[in-house]
Amino acid sequence: MLRLATLLATILIMALPAQAARIEFRGTFHITSVTQACIDNGNAEVGEIYRLRFNPPDTGDNPPRTGVTLIGGYFVQNFTLQSGSLIGTVFKAVDGSAIGRGLFTFPAQMRIT
Repeated sequence: MLRLATLLATILIMALPAQAARIEFRGTFHITSVTQACIDNGNAEVGEIYRLRFNPPDTGDNPPRTGVTLIGGYFVQNFTLQSGSLIGTVFKAVDGSAIGRGLFTFPAQMRIT
């Protein structure tokens, strides 16, 4: 009887659809150069180190959007491309949001090379 129950449980598990996982890359990066516009806005300085989360689109069970989250010492920024990839040489319009001294949303452009 135990063998029959084990066999039935194994068949049931094998019959269930496979579950894809969300794919996320995590790491750190170091800013080595900035544009004058970034300096003027106080957005970034050479030498800063950030933690990064990157969610590529349509990978595993990820949705079609691309997500990039930057975690700094005193704030968090998130950038979302609603559909498609940021990888390439062309800047794309993204939705930006940030938490620092308040909660902010803003338009931005981004690319990943």
